[in-house]
Amino acid sequence: MINNNIIALSAALALMIMLLSGCSISTHSGILSPGLVNTITSPETPTYQGKPESTNYISGKVLFSEPHTRRKDRNFVGSVRFYRAKTKEYQSVTYGAFGYLGNYKSGNFIPASLSGNHIYGGLGLMGGINWHVPFEKMDWEVFKLNARLYNELGKYPRLKNELTDYRNNHDEMLPPICSGFIFPSCRPAPYSDLYSRHIAMLDTSIGMGIKIKHKGRHNTQIGAGINFHLLGSSRNSFSVENPVKPINTAGFYLQFSHTLRERLSLNIDLIGGGITTGLSYQFGKK
Repeated sequence: MINNNIIALSAALALMIMLLSGCSISTHSGILSPGLVNTITSPETPTYQGKPESTNYISGKVLFSEPHTRRKDRNFVGSVRFYRAKTKEYQSVTYGAFGYLGNYKSGNFIPASLSGNHIYGGLGLMGGINWHVPFEKMDWEVFKLNARLYNELGKYPRLKNELTDYRNNHDEMLPPICSGFIFPSCRPAPYSDLYSRHIAMLDTSIGMGIKIKHKGRHNTQIGAGINFHLLGSSRNSFSVENPVKPINTAGFYLQFSHTLRERLSLNIDLIGGGITTGLSYQFGKK
């Protein structure tokens, strides 16, 4: 019965990943998302070694991305997170906190007066749970669910509102939309500048993976899944009736982690439009 349930859950998750992997934030030139949007992945956890185990992790990561195929824009973020992982026979639980500092360099579809470097940063809380099936040589992570709640402060969050205000006052920069065959009429096309509240931004992810056990406590972890930004808002230029509306985004991710030494691991995450690399260190095991 357990094996049948695991197979059914895995098949459903795989189907969901295939169906939603094409869902990502629009590549429309008017989109500016939060700097961390769709970067959440499952944190590293210990393999099951025959008894419950708790350990602390401190990790540092660096993100390089070309947001939403905006070829002249660059997003660089450095982050540090501290969390605790508790592993039992069939599940792992994580909880902790993180901080980040980034720079969004805009140069594409941005007026000269607003282009340049836009610093931002923030703090947040994170947590998650993984259900896994342990084997002698590997742990099969059947389902992984993670979430983080954070804020975003600095110059870049202000840019999103300033850009929409600029477009409202400079409609000549907006591409026209024309309709009508006999009596055609044209109007400026509305831009949707995605921005988020400075506090209470919520990202989640679901996925699955494997943790391969090597000699000693060395391991290799491989995973894949979908991440979601759930508290975004779209402020539309030239939309008086509904200037702000909620908008959610989704993206596909792949992740890889490998133990370099007894407690030190290399982490690589591939996300839409970018790559995250970093190191994590385990301490305080019991």
